[in-house]
Amino acid sequence: MTIVESDDTFSYEPFTQHAFYTTINQALVQQALDQLASFPRQGALRVVDLACGTGAITQLIVQELRQVDRQAQIIAVDQSRKALQRAAERLTDAPVAFLQGDLTELDRLIEHADLVFFCNAIHLVAEKSQLLRQIARLLSPGGVLACNTTFFEGAYVEGTERCYRLSIRRALEFLRREYPGVRPTRQEHATAMQWLTRDDYQHLFEANGFPQLYCSLQQGDLSLQAWQDIGSYAGFIEGALPGIPLPLGALALRVAAERVFQEMELSAIPRNWLQIIAVAG
Repeated sequence: MTIVESDDTFSYEPFTQHAFYTTINQALVQQALDQLASFPRQGALRVVDLACGTGAITQLIVQELRQVDRQAQIIAVDQSRKALQRAAERLTDAPVAFLQGDLTELDRLIEHADLVFFCNAIHLVAEKSQLLRQIARLLSPGGVLACNTTFFEGAYVEGTERCYRLSIRRALEFLRREYPGVRPTRQEHATAMQWLTRDDYQHLFEANGFPQLYCSLQQGDLSLQAWQDIGSYAGFIEGALPGIPLPLGALALRVAAERVFQEMELSAIPRNWLQIIAVAG
């Protein structure tokens, strides 16, 4: 149950710097804290940020806790030592403990929690049921799991499907023209491209310890730069152009994005995030 990121050259971090990304994830954090409003205020909440990466969501959690004046013990977990180091640098003045570990080690890493965040990563997990059961076990009664994804059936806003098809077509045309010896493989799609529907997620959570679920859609508008940033992320490249070396895949997708925006006279591409607030049974 490993979420692998490449080095900084093909990281997810540049995508997290866009304003819409902050807005969408901040809304999720606020919804999760609202769900815990009835928890006793005299004690500190125990909050876990899984697959925290370089701390973009952890920082939002810290900020929102301060806004609602809630005390909390925050634990940020990631398998990458480098990512945790950068998160610690980002959050030098925040009460956050950083733990290095894989998602399969949750039972060892975390004893219990009131609130768990798992943002922008559930689509990368093959063993989703196993992970959800682990999280349900460590949550307090009535505890909350907050997660989201923009890689699901329903992510494409109606009328934008052609943008995505054309982007892949233009990337493949670029590779055939500039690098004729390079061909994508016809292997199975990466886990990130094996998308679930909103109903699939509903059934998945209910079957694995979360009988109470709130799902909503929130839209973000991706500029050309945002589209190129996600196209430079290793996980996206591997799903969109399987078998293509990362540097060539990133280049092809960047060139393709610019062409598609020009051809279709776009200023942005709207895209949906699935926001999930799940209450443990």
